This record gives sequence, structure tokens and C-alpha cells, in this order.
Amino acid sequence: KKMFCRQLKFSNFSFISQNKLLQIQQIRFTKIKTQVVLLQDLAKRGIKGEVIDVAKGYARNYLLPKQIAVQATQQNKKIYQIQFDFAIREKMREQEKAKKRLSKITVMFKRHSKNGEPCAPVRPKDIIEKTIKQHGVILELDQIKMPSLIQKYGIHEVPIVIGDTMCQLKIEIVTR
Repeated sequence: KKMFCRQLKFSNFSFISQNKLLQIQQIRFTKIKTQVVLLQDLAKRGIKGEVIDVAKGYARNYLLPKQIAVQATQQNKKIYQIQFDFAIREKMREQEKAKKRLSKITVMFKRHSKNGEPCAPVRPKDIIEKTIKQHGVILELDQIKMPSLIQKYGIHEVPIVIGDTMCQLKIEIVTR
């Protein structure tokens, strides 16, 4: 009891009861968490509208001043839950539109021929560049699930992951 009171710099420690001393020690040595509602997507923490537990200092010093989150009161939870539900529905609609659009388009590649085969294989980076150039569709590298590089002429289907669903992107490789 004396040693802990010296750490806290109490000159007279007799006024602290044993129970109070234990409470102070528990507060001091445990990380106190608080709940916040995210206003933006936060990497490796959560998505917009989600209620998460974070350390009080992290919330007070980073999330709240930068307006990345707000305190999770009952009123805030209700307000942002409605917005969160709307955002999820909107995101699902966008994913469905992208899926339909990707299933209809064909990305064309022209490759030089060497012994009846293309000189350079088609890589995921090439697919990303060509879909932007030819159709204005932006894909990410982790969305393209190619089992191997495409090294033959003809029409090939490449699986693309959009959200939780898969669709097939047609790729045509022709000689130059």
C-alpha cells in the first residue's frame, strides 16, 4: 500500500481504503475502451457507420479531432445506423452495376507472335491498364483472380471479384 501511494505521490496515504486502492490499481493497469461510430472507413478497424471499441486516448486524441468518428451515444448510433444501412445498399447496387458491365465487355490485347505463341504473357497489371484505357473501368490488383498468366491466343475468361460476388471478364488476345 505504501509503495503504490509513493508512486502516486500521496504524502498521507492513510485516507485511502483497501478497496479504493484496488480500484485505482485496476484502472491504472487496464486499458479503458470506449465505443465510437466511424464516419469514414478506417483501415483494419472498421467501415463507415460501424460501432467499434477503441482506447479512450486513441478516440480523444485522433479519431474525434480529425472527425473520423463520433461518440457512440444512443442517438448517434440510431442516426449513423440509418446512414450505414443506406450506404451498404448503395454499395451493393454499384457492385451489381459493375458486375453487369464487366460481364458484357471484352478487353482486347495485341501481341507479337513468336512460333505461334505471344511473345509476352498477359498479366493482371496489363488487364487493369487495358480496362481503364478501353472501357474506363477501374479494377484493383486484388480483384483479379488469375490462376496463371495467359500465354495463348484466343478468347479467355478471367474471374474478377467484386465485393462478395464473382464475374467473368472476357479477354481476347490477337496477333499484331
